[in-house]
Amino acid sequence: MFERIDGAMFMRAYMPGWLVADTVEEYIEAAVRLANNHEERESLRRYMLEKNVVQRFFEGRPEVFGEMVLDLVKQERVRTA
Repeated sequence: MFERIDGAMFMRAYMPGWLVADTVEEYIEAAVRLANNHEERESLRRYMLEKNVVQRFFEGRPEVFGEMVLDLVKQERVRTA
């Protein structure tokens, strides 16, 4: 993943850090690694199925994002008042 939000989602799903690239070179390296290593891809797939990582995206407190945005709006109002 090269986008921050995608990287955050991968981390939340307990995927290995090397799957999140900070540079184009790291992205290419990870893509080549996945393309050339069938067993590693299968291992990641098995892990995702065994741990039911999709369910991980539905855990927690979704309202936290809204609370954080509201805090930023309040801070901005105080700053510009």
